[in-house]
Amino acid sequence: LDPGRGAPPVPWLRTIRLAARDDFRADALRALLDSPVAERVRVLDLNGVGVENAGAEVIAAATHLTGLEELDLTNGFVGVAGAAALAGARHLSNLR
Repeated sequence: LDPGRGAPPVPWLRTIRLAARDDFRADALRALLDSPVAERVRVLDLNGVGVENAGAEVIAAATHLTGLEELDLTNGFVGVAGAAALAGARHLSNLR
């Protein structure tokens, strides 16, 4: 399933959990989150992925993630800029 190439909606997909990585790429996360694959995601677990500010800003810009309830950025090295972007993202108001 290639989310960047017109992937079909996957209505049963509720959780995305990525393995810890040293080679995180914000553009790859953007392609995944902007695809129909992520439309109904409730849990986004990026624990240990190292998303940093760039990844947090991608999540903040993914305005269709209105149903997101859980976001794990543990060990993601998100700084002030990334935290501010997430805090200002109105579409993430369902986060617990």
